Amino acid sequence: MKNILIFLLLLPLFCSAQHKISGTFFPKNTFTTVYLYQINSKSPNYLNYISHKRLDENSEVSIPLSEELTPGMYQLNFGIPRTDYHFNFIYNGEEDIVFQYSQEDGVSYSQSEENIVYLDYLNKTQMTNELLTAVFHKGVSKKDYDAVFDAIDEIQHHFEVRSLGLMANSFIKTGRSSRPKSQIGPAEYLALEKAHYFDAINYNDPALKNSLRLVNLSILYVLRFSQGQDINTHFQNIDEVMRQIGDDLYLRKEVATRLWVNYSMDQDNTLSNYIADTYVIPVAKQLGDFTLITEIQQFQRTALGSLAPDFQISQGRKLSDLSGSDRYLLIFWSSTCSHCLKEIPQIQEFVKSIESKKLQVIAFGLEDQLYPWKATIEDYPNFTHVYGEGKWDNKTADAYNINSTPTYLVLDKDKIIRAKPESLEELLETLKQ
Repeated sequence: MKNILIFLLLLPLFCSAQHKISGTFFPKNTFTTVYLYQINSKSPNYLNYISHKRLDENSEVSIPLSEELTPGMYQLNFGIPRTDYHFNFIYNGEEDIVFQYSQEDGVSYSQSEENIVYLDYLNKTQMTNELLTAVFHKGVSKKDYDAVFDAIDEIQHHFEVRSLGLMANSFIKTGRSSRPKSQIGPAEYLALEKAHYFDAINYNDPALKNSLRLVNLSILYVLRFSQGQDINTHFQNIDEVMRQIGDDLYLRKEVATRLWVNYSMDQDNTLSNYIADTYVIPVAKQLGDFTLITEIQQFQRTALGSLAPDFQISQGRKLSDLSGSDRYLLIFWSSTCSHCLKEIPQIQEFVKSIESKKLQVIAFGLEDQLYPWKATIEDYPNFTHVYGEGKWDNKTADAYNINSTPTYLVLDKDKIIRAKPESLEELLETLKQ
């Protein structure tokens, strides 16, 4: 009986050990469900799903934070696309978190010292960034110049002291900025920033490792200090940030992959191929992520500037055998695709308006059966038609990573992929050039 009484007395203490995150969303009834993720470097896309909960009739939600959850950075996601409807927060395992989220103003906190301090710091640094922009205008006096840097130093020092003992301190310290010894211009200050960029970034800090802070700071270094520079500077900046990261395979993979995605959008894929071959694929092999390797290699086969994968057009004739045209339009379509049947006649009308030697159309039909494809192609006698048996399982469709129809690729006379228009309007504009 005595043991039972002791347990009952201690029960409230055990119950109070579990914390929660709760909040209200505005405007009401805008969102329906909230998803909780732990930001973890070893999880896909750095996000480890924890739980989800529906908002009540007042657009309020309360999610228990299990005692098993480790201190770190977490994310609440509540809309699509996720990049637009989420916020990250610090959970130190010792406090409840109460927030208000406004679609217009973002997140604010009424409870949680960690997050109140860090959000206040982020808001203040936004102001200091505006001051920093203004300080390089012509005519700024030395007195005003020094006053701006005094204010920046004071804000940084204030929050570093205020956050002592908090996890937020690790994040705040990464915001330290360089102070010039004399009044200099924007180009010189940019060089100073670059020279001291990593001084306040601790790549071994556990709090930073399980957040997106190191990822974002690493990518920012490459993009900020490569802007407007020659390709060799891009190479150097990529190499430097990977050197700073060191042997952390998960961080190397995340940063390199995101940089690869960024540069793969360019017309020239020299940089994206360098990142893939030098960093992404080697680390993906070490981590056993062969899916990522396959995706990259598949993308590289049909990236802008790549030689279009060859395929059989007819008996004894391949794509590479075609000649006599300045450009080639490769269309992956289907006779059962309503968008295709609407857009291809418009393409045919456009092709009629230009000289035949300027453009040749290869229409690759992804089909489950011979009919109605065979009947449909009679309406387009000037196109070179290819029957793609097996539809989505067709080997050529797989080689080109086709997952929707119609898909357009514009090739030059040497069958190099020069454009991948995403709409009919964009295609016609491309062909007019």
